[in-house]
Amino acid sequence: MNILVIDNDPAELERLTACLQEKGADVKVTAFTDPLLAVKYGYNNPVDVVYAKTDMRGLGGEDVARLLRNIHPDIRIELQDT
Repeated sequence: MNILVIDNDPAELERLTACLQEKGADVKVTAFTDPLLAVKYGYNNPVDVVYAKTDMRGLGGEDVARLLRNIHPDIRIELQDT
């Protein structure tokens, strides 16, 4: 499973990434503080699940979700309010 995590707060990003990596050896977690870079990554790589903040600098979580669903229509997206 490929998981993409996006959060402008580096401490929160690290915490969530560490928690998700504990889920198992078959989980690949890729983390970004920049939502634009995360979308670029998602356009070029398979992604199953996205965890993102709703309110971020650059692009909000809903914008990220809309853009990634164009490429991965079956992607699961979990948005978290700040």
